Amino acid sequence: MPGVERPVAGLVLGIVDGLHDAGAALVRDGRLVAAANEERFTRRKLQGGMPARSVAAVLAAAGATPGDVDVVAVGGVATPTVGTRLFRPAQAWFAPSLGICFDRPWHPVDRLGDLLRYRLRLSRARPQARAGRVEAALAPVAVRRGLPRGLRAVPVRFVDHHVAHAESAWRTAGPGRWLVVTCDAHGDGRSLTVSVGEGGALVPVRDYGVDASLGAFYSLVTKRLGFVPGRDEGKVLGLAASGDPARVPVAFPFRWEGERLAYAGRWGLRARETLAALDGVAREDVAAWVQRGAESILLAGAARWLEETRCDRLALAGGVFANVLLNGRLGALPGVRAVHVFPHMGDGGLAAGAALHVAGAVPAPLAHAYLGPTLRPGDCEVAARGSGFDVTRPADPDAVLAERLVGGAPVVRCVGAMEFGPRALGHRSILAPADRPEASAALNAALRRDDFMPFAPILRAEEAEASFPGLAPLAASARFMTVALPATEAFRRACPAAVHVDGTARPQVVHAHEAPDLHGLLSAYHARTGRPALVNTSFNMHQEPIVASARDAVRSFRASGLPTMRLGPLVLERRAAAR
Repeated sequence: MPGVERPVAGLVLGIVDGLHDAGAALVRDGRLVAAANEERFTRRKLQGGMPARSVAAVLAAAGATPGDVDVVAVGGVATPTVGTRLFRPAQAWFAPSLGICFDRPWHPVDRLGDLLRYRLRLSRARPQARAGRVEAALAPVAVRRGLPRGLRAVPVRFVDHHVAHAESAWRTAGPGRWLVVTCDAHGDGRSLTVSVGEGGALVPVRDYGVDASLGAFYSLVTKRLGFVPGRDEGKVLGLAASGDPARVPVAFPFRWEGERLAYAGRWGLRARETLAALDGVAREDVAAWVQRGAESILLAGAARWLEETRCDRLALAGGVFANVLLNGRLGALPGVRAVHVFPHMGDGGLAAGAALHVAGAVPAPLAHAYLGPTLRPGDCEVAARGSGFDVTRPADPDAVLAERLVGGAPVVRCVGAMEFGPRALGHRSILAPADRPEASAALNAALRRDDFMPFAPILRAEEAEASFPGLAPLAASARFMTVALPATEAFRRACPAAVHVDGTARPQVVHAHEAPDLHGLLSAYHARTGRPALVNTSFNMHQEPIVASARDAVRSFRASGLPTMRLGPLVLERRAAAR
C-alpha cells in the first residue's frame, strides 16, 4: 500500500492539515487511544490548517510528549496542495468553496481555483502523476515547517487520502473479510475507491477519479440550495424527506456504463450551466432528487462489488458516508451481514486512518469513540464559579438528570472524554423527552437551528431491536449514530420527536458495558416512564462546533436557555426567576 514501508510499533501521531476539519490522532502499539479535531479548540466550524491544538490535546490525553512520538503519519499526499501547505492563508480562502464549488466568475479566488483545479488540473493530480510527484517531493518540507517545534525532527510518512479513509474503516471494523468503500468529493486524485480487507492486507479492487465525483456534485447542489458546501450536506438530506424527485425536470447526471461511472455535467465555473436546470424547482424536491440519485449509484455499485468479491460485510469512510440514510440502505442490501461506518467518516478522520495504517494496526472493533480530552473536575468547578447558576455536587448527577427528564424538561450532559467525530454520543449532548412532537420545535428555537432538521433517538440496546427491526447488520454502526433506518409504528407513536417525517430515525444504541453511566440514566428514565428512547442532539449553538471545554459548556448553556446541565461532577441549574 502507498505511504508506508513497514509497520511501526510504539507511538504514531496522525495528522490531517487540509482545507477543512484539521485534526490529530494517536495510535499506541496498534490501538487508537486519542483523537480530536481543531474546530473544537478554535471554536471555528471545520477549522483547517495545521492542527497544533489537536496535537497538544491528543498527546495530553494519552499522557505523552512530542519526544515520545516515533512517527508522524500525514493523511493526504497532494491534498491539500503543497502551495496551500506552504501558504496557510490560502486554505482559508478556498475553504468556503470546499475547493470545488466555484460559481462566482467575478471573484478572484473562484477564478484562480477554477484555473488551477479544472483548467490546468494542477490541484487534482494523483500522487503517481507528474504534478503529484512534485507535490510528494515538496510536501515533507511544508509539513515539517508547520509542525509544533518538538515534532520537526520526527520521521514523517505520508498516506494517500483514500488509503487513509479506507484504513480508518477497515482497521476499526473487526476481524473477517470486509468490502471497504470510500467516497468523498476528492482526495489525491480520487473520489471513490473499493478494496477488500482481510487478514493483514487491504487489497485494491476499483478506484474512480474526480471527473465523476458524486461527493463533489452533492456539494455543488448543497451550495446551489443556499447552504455551505462541506458542512451542510446533512441539511440537504434533512430536506430530502419532504421532497419529490419526480418534480425535477432533468435526469440525474451520473450513470454506470459497465464499471465506468460517467458524469454528464460540468465542473468549476461551468457547473452553473449544469445546475441551471434546477432553477425554479422547490429546494425540497432538488434535495430529494440529489439524494435519490446518489443512493441509486452507490447502491448499484455496492451490490456489484459485494457479489464480485463475495464479501458480506461493508466498511465505509469518506464524507459521502456521513449520509446516514444511504448507510442504512446499504445495510439493507441482500446478503449484507454487517456494516461499519467509521465514526469520523469525513476528512477529519484521516489522521486516525493514516496513523492506523503506518502502525500496521491489527483490525479490531472500535471499543468507543470517546477519544478526546476529558473534563477535569477542577476545570468544571472554575467554569461554574461565578456563573450565576445554582451549582450543586450531588452523589449521583445522572439521577438528577433522569428526574428532570421524567418531569418533561430537557437537560445537558457534559461529562468525561469528548467524542471523536461529528456526532455527540452522550458526553457532549442535550437529552430531551421524545414523546412530544413540539419538543423538536422548542429545542430548535433554543439552539437557533433550522426547523426542518430531525433529532435522533438515544436508547438502550435492550429496546433497540424491537424499535428498529432492520437493525441487526447495522448494530455496530448504530453505537456511533451513523445509520438511519425505519422505526416501528410503536416507536413512532412513543417517540415522535425522534423520528423524521419519512418514518426513519438515526439511533444511538447504548450498551451497558460500553457506557455504564449513560446506560444507567436511560434505564432510570425507562423504568419511570416505560418509553424506549430520549432525544439526543449535540451540545452546541447553531453553526458552532460541539463544545469541548467546561468553559465552552457554561457559555453555551447560558446562551441556550436550557434549565439543567450536568458538568462533570456538578449540576448547574438556571434559577427559577431566570427560566
